[in-house]
Amino acid sequence: NKTDLVTEADLARIEARLRGINAFAPIRRCSRGDVSVDSVLNIHGFDLQRALQTNPQLLNPENAPTQHDKTVTSVSLDQGAPRHMRTVQKGDLDFELATDFLEYIAESQGEDIYRMKGVLAVAHSQQKYIYHAVHMTFSGGFEEAWQPGEPRESKMVFIGKGLDEQFLASTFNNCLATPENLTRKASTLRFKPGDAVECRTTGFDAEEGERWAAGTVVEAPRRAESAP
Repeated sequence: NKTDLVTEADLARIEARLRGINAFAPIRRCSRGDVSVDSVLNIHGFDLQRALQTNPQLLNPENAPTQHDKTVTSVSLDQGAPRHMRTVQKGDLDFELATDFLEYIAESQGEDIYRMKGVLAVAHSQQKYIYHAVHMTFSGGFEEAWQPGEPRESKMVFIGKGLDEQFLASTFNNCLATPENLTRKASTLRFKPGDAVECRTTGFDAEEGERWAAGTVVEAPRRAESAP
């Protein structure tokens, strides 16, 4: 997957390494997971006799057990989970608060985040916000529409080291588009309606430098009508 992000030389190198691990596994190149279901389901990929040809010691009980890093865990935040398993509150998310949350996680814990992905129900949007990230490489956008009758429920999954589930859940709840959260967001703005400010009116001028003019904030930031 994600073959559009690397060069042909990188693809050849990775495929050679994969064939060294399992020479029998088929390789399909794709971008954004665009691959036929028929090529990944019911392909009878595991065959014991073939596996023993590759590794005759596969069933040897004397083999050393596989070692796993116990610091690597996963956390799922699912508004659609049963009540006794759900760690987050229901409701649409504020887009700015949610993306600030994701950017903070990527920047502060990026080295320890192996993967995060999710589908978000954003307030006022009829489209799903779908994102995924590997370490600090993030990609996301509004894509398919919510269908009539489909529950507007957000889901986030984190895989990495040292994950704090309680912190992730509480921060998620702070991103809900509730009056309390939106009031808190507005209180963090540097300037408020009525404040006197200086505004840069043009770009940099070689002779005069930057040009500024006196102004007044007339309203708080609001969602653009053209937003998805």
